[in-house]
This record gives sequence, structure tokens and C-alpha cells, in this order.
Amino acid sequence: MLGQYGDQQMKLSECFRVPDSVLGYLEWCSGILYVNATYEEFKSIGQSSPPPPRLRYLLQTISHETYHFAQAVTTGFFFRLVCQALKCVSEILQPPLDADRIERLLASPPKMSDAYTDLVVALDKHSGDHLTDRAVIESSAMFFEYRTHFPNLTHNYYLYLLRKEMPAMTSEYRIGYELATGFLGDRAFDSILPVAFTALCFERPRDAFREALALLQRDGIPGEWSLRTIQQVAQSLSRSNRPIGSAIQVMETGAWHPIYSPVVMALNDNADRVNPIEMMIRPEQNTVDRYLPIVRPTLFRNGVLHIPSAFSDRYPKASASDVVSAIAILGGMAMRIGGRDESISRHRVIRLPA
Repeated sequence: MLGQYGDQQMKLSECFRVPDSVLGYLEWCSGILYVNATYEEFKSIGQSSPPPPRLRYLLQTISHETYHFAQAVTTGFFFRLVCQALKCVSEILQPPLDADRIERLLASPPKMSDAYTDLVVALDKHSGDHLTDRAVIESSAMFFEYRTHFPNLTHNYYLYLLRKEMPAMTSEYRIGYELATGFLGDRAFDSILPVAFTALCFERPRDAFREALALLQRDGIPGEWSLRTIQQVAQSLSRSNRPIGSAIQVMETGAWHPIYSPVVMALNDNADRVNPIEMMIRPEQNTVDRYLPIVRPTLFRNGVLHIPSAFSDRYPKASASDVVSAIAILGGMAMRIGGRDESISRHRVIRLPA
């Protein structure tokens, strides 16, 4: 499928293209999930048991990136971040983009603006222990991924897998769980997701994450995590780190994103049926029905842009295809601004077994 922007068409996969060692990623500023497989390959998942290593890792990657989308539509920090990122990218690229401009931008990517640079630098800032706001986001998504795909996972086995996959102690995928283990021991296993969720509702998630762990070490860990216990922890944290609240609370201040905001509203409208807290902190209990409110557009390597009906139904006054294609082009171009290492989104390289 070709993404359309005005009267021009282009293959969206050209913007999102990555090496084979990257199985997929959520481009944060657009909300588009890119899967480095054809639509036909994706549909074949489940036809062989167990699936071959690449498809197995592909499923893990999709779970990881889906959790990022869930973080963006539930937590105030991440939702505000993606709204700011899209604004920065739009100011740099100055849409609308016709096919000729896109070709020129792909050949000679634009530089980062000061505002976009500040956004990325702040995301990767730390206080000496390598815990960054990005690490709070990535460490929790990494745990969610493994907790989802390894039903018998334990604290010790997760640490083994984490250290095997991410040898660098300072890896943004690993440092959050290592820090939680230092404070809570094997209780980090039950606490990493609710603590990270809480932290991502504050101005500086890295500081809230660290402070919440110290608080739990001192006062004890709840017997069972729930909205009430998360609120109790949040209310005990220092007010010098300003609470931002949830994604819907940030949206009520005027923030808006064409892809994420309709999903935020859908979660809010379905709160009696889908508990966002449970969805975020109990991956072992998640079902397809629980994820239905956060379905999102997915772009495949062969250019197929899949827009689930549950998503497009949220656009009663406009064509979902036009909106998603336009934002997808901005997202693809966002990966080129300033080079991939400077992007708001990052890629995780998977080393498949020989």
C-alpha cells in the first residue's frame, strides 16, 4: 500500500528502512510501528510451532514496541514527549511534503533544530548512575517483553537473560532493572513496571524512579500493586519533581497528537471495561481484548500500511488513511533528521542465534 500525502504518493517503507538486524521499532513522534518483515511473513506467524528464531524475536519486538505505544497513551511524560517531538519535526520539515522534497530530504537529511536537540538531550541526561528518562522507558519495556513471552520467568532467570543480551551494565534496556534489584532484591520482579509507570507521570522520571525505589526499600513493598498503591507511592514523592499526571490529564491541558490522542480518548471512554493500570503492570494477565483499545497503524517492509478498523473508526470526520499516511511520512523523515543516533527513537539490534 502506498502512503498518500496530498496528490503525491511514495513508498513509506523507504523512509523507515532499517538493517535486517533491526526487527522493528515504534517511531515515537509519529506513533507508527514499523515491522521489518513483509505483511505475508507476519501473517504466517503461528503456522509453525515453535516459530523459527527470527519470527520468535519479531513477536518479542512487537510486544516491546506495543508497550512503548501503551506508555505513550497512559503516562503524562511520554505523551507530552511525543507531542513535543512531532511539533519539532513538523517545524523542521515544514509540511506538506511532495515527492520531490521527500527525495531531496532523504538524500540530504536536515539538521536538528535547537528545540529538538534539547528534547533528545534531556531524554538522555543522567546524574552519574546512567539512569536516564529513556532508560526508565526502555528498561520497563524490556521487562514487559520478556515477562510476556517467558511465562515461567523468574527474577534470577531474567537477570541472566538481561546480562546475556545486554552485556553493558549501562545499557538503557538493563540499567533500570539492575537499579531496582539493588534496592529491592528479587522483589524488583513485581515492582519494576508499577514503579516505572509511576515515574513516567512526573517531570523527571529518572528521579521519581530512583526515589520511589528508595521509598519502597524503606517503607516496604505493597502486597499487591493497584491504582491505589501506585497513587500512594506517587503522593509520597518529593514535590520538587513536578507531577504531570496521566496522558489524558496532559491532553486536557491542550496537548494533541493525531495518532496517540484518539487512543488516549478511547482508553478513557472504555475505562469501565479496560483498566489501563492493569494493562501496564500485569503482562502475564493480558489478553487480546485488553489490548484492543490501543491497536495502532503498522507499516510492513513491503510497504503495506495496515490500519486496524478499531483504529480508523476513531476518525469519523476524516480519512484515517490520509491522516496516518501523512503522519507516517513525517515519522519516517524524523528518523533521518540529524542521523539515527540523534533521533528521539532508537533501534535495538537483535543478534539471532547462528
